[in-house]
Amino acid sequence: MGAFWGVIGTLGFFVFIVWLVIVAIKKQPKKIALIGLGISIVFFVIGILSTPSSNNSQTTTTTKTSISNKELTAEEKQANEEKKAQEEQAKKEEQARLAQEELEKKAELAKQTESEYKTTAKSYAYKEIARNPNDYTEKKRYLLVKLYKF
Repeated sequence: MGAFWGVIGTLGFFVFIVWLVIVAIKKQPKKIALIGLGISIVFFVIGILSTPSSNNSQTTTTTKTSISNKELTAEEKQANEEKKAQEEQAKKEEQARLAQEELEKKAELAKQTESEYKTTAKSYAYKEIARNPNDYTEKKRYLLVKLYKF
C-alpha cells in the first residue's frame, strides 16, 4: 500500500510541476497548482513512511526461499499434518470450553428473579458509570433512569 501512495505522490508531483509552469507562462493564478503539488508531496511522504524497510523484506524472502528449498520426507509431512490437526483440535476445545463457561454464567443470571438480582446488585448513578465504565464491568448493578419528554 505504501508503494501505491508513493507512486501517486510522484506522478502528482510531476503533473503539478508541469501545470505550475504552464500556469506561470500564461500568467494565471497558481493557487490550485500549488495546492495539488503540496498534496502530492504529502502522498509521497506517506508512501515512504508506510513502505517496509528493505532489511525486513530481504530477511523474509531469504527465509521463505530456504524453507521452500528444503524437501520434506513423507514422515515429516505426516508429522506436520498431525501437529496441525492437534493444534486445531485444541483450539476448538478451548473455544467450546469458553462458550460453555459463558453459557453457565448466563444461565446463573437467568435463574435469579428481578428482585433477587436487585437485592444483590448495587445501584449507581448514571454519571458515575459514564465517567469510569471500566470500574463497573464485573460488578452487579442496576440503573434507574428517568426519561423526560422534551
